[in-house]
Amino acid sequence: MTRTAIVPYEAAHGEIVAARMRTIDRKEIYYTAMLTPHAAVGFTTAISVGKWTGLVDGEVAAVFGVARRSAVSTVGVPWLLSTDLIERAPVTVARQSRVYFDRIARAFPLMENHVLAENVVAVGWLKWLGFDMEEAKPFGAFGASFIRFGKGLDKCA
Repeated sequence: MTRTAIVPYEAAHGEIVAARMRTIDRKEIYYTAMLTPHAAVGFTTAISVGKWTGLVDGEVAAVFGVARRSAVSTVGVPWLLSTDLIERAPVTVARQSRVYFDRIARAFPLMENHVLAENVVAVGWLKWLGFDMEEAKPFGAFGASFIRFGKGLDKCA
């Protein structure tokens, strides 16, 4: 039986995810802002007000959290970066992470970000968390097909 847990984020967790990041997540961060996995993990976790690690059978499977859109913004930017281990228990990790996003939603009633349309694990996770999803449109450094998602999207623009 697969065991999963959500624990507080530690820098070592981010290093593991950066080194073992899923190909689709690598593609997404590169298409968004031309970042390497280490740069994406470092930047994202540094600006996040809430960040956690998803474990599968005691191993780091994902890091996730919410950053502020800017230093003074009240709009949260949810994110997830993962390894292939996430695919062993995507529903269980999604179910457990929902508790954390429900808590952070109290501080950020408005949240938004973009997900690469072909990143089906992430899209499914976001739907499970209850985010609204727009139609896929060109976005990012290369105009790839991304889906804007969030809560209170009409107020985020």
